[in-house]
Amino acid sequence: MIQTDAIELAGTPPPWSVTSVDRFVASALARAEREGGELPARFHLTMCPWGERNAAARQGGEWHDVMDPRYRLVHFTGCGRPYLVAILTGVDAAQRQQQAMRYLPWSEHYSASREGDSLQLQFVSGIEEPEIEAHDAFRGHGRTLVELFKSGEIHAW
Repeated sequence: MIQTDAIELAGTPPPWSVTSVDRFVASALARAEREGGELPARFHLTMCPWGERNAAARQGGEWHDVMDPRYRLVHFTGCGRPYLVAILTGVDAAQRQQQAMRYLPWSEHYSASREGDSLQLQFVSGIEEPEIEAHDAFRGHGRTLVELFKSGEIHAW
């Protein structure tokens, strides 16, 4: 089990990083191990506010399919803000993380190395604006509620 005081952060995460929330990363990783089994010696970590993940979900499976369901969870900060925490494992973990980066706004990405109870997180990237935006995924694929109200096809009671 990874200890809270044994997590070393290398690199410079963005000022909005969830790594600055006391014990968030340690708590999320401990939960991932309880629910999915012991984490490997090397893995990649991606974290994103849940609301931003919901916006990215509109794009379909291109980013969602790269996540390992065994190590994917919604974890809350101390003030109750939900985050997607995805731990990517395997030989193609870095490649799958790069794919997720294209879609997830306000996300942060790390490569991780653990040795016993110690963990080093190497900052890889912080993405504010994704390469592929949510509204692009909907172009020509339906309409928003606002558009349906304006057209008169649905009515507010």
